[in-house]
Amino acid sequence: MKYPGRRQQKRTKKRYRVRNWGEYDRALQQRGDLTLWFSEAGIRAWRARSTGRPGGQRVYARTAIEAALTVRLVYDLALRLVSLSADGAYDKVDVYEAAASHAACRGRAVPRFLIPPCRPAQLVAAPTVALAQRNRKLRSVRKRGRRRWHKASGYSRWSLVETAMFRFKHIIGRALRARTVAGQQVEVVLGCRVLNG
Repeated sequence: MKYPGRRQQKRTKKRYRVRNWGEYDRALQQRGDLTLWFSEAGIRAWRARSTGRPGGQRVYARTAIEAALTVRLVYDLALRLVSLSADGAYDKVDVYEAAASHAACRGRAVPRFLIPPCRPAQLVAAPTVALAQRNRKLRSVRKRGRRRWHKASGYSRWSLVETAMFRFKHIIGRALRARTVAGQQVEVVLGCRVLNG
């Protein structure tokens, strides 16, 4: 057995950098879905209050930042918004604008909104890019009807996916035991066969 000489250099692991952000965002969408519920008080406290002092003001309150960092830590997720799914209670101009500004300040495309319009929803006269998406959705709901829009948009599949993931995690377990990606894929397929058995 040959031992390395002292003159040999140690190999350092090359740092990986994401270059294709569009493909990376699509991979994150396929990775899974995380649904968070916030109370009305939590939503009102999301934005930081103005300090009244000169200079740049904070956009988000301390509680909002702590919530995002907690989700990042617990679920090992990147802090990015690719798609926003919610129920009709969040069909508000502020929600669309906040999500679009979040994406814009990070140099990303406007996320895909999957929020059904509330019943008395009206078209926005001078829409931004995010609100134009809402206007198209509202026209589609009026033209097709709410049930057909649910099926066509994939909104009704959202709850089916949530139920399936809950079943998988509850019966099979929250973590995979295999160490390699190929082994994890086999483990997931076997878990699905057990569930659908």
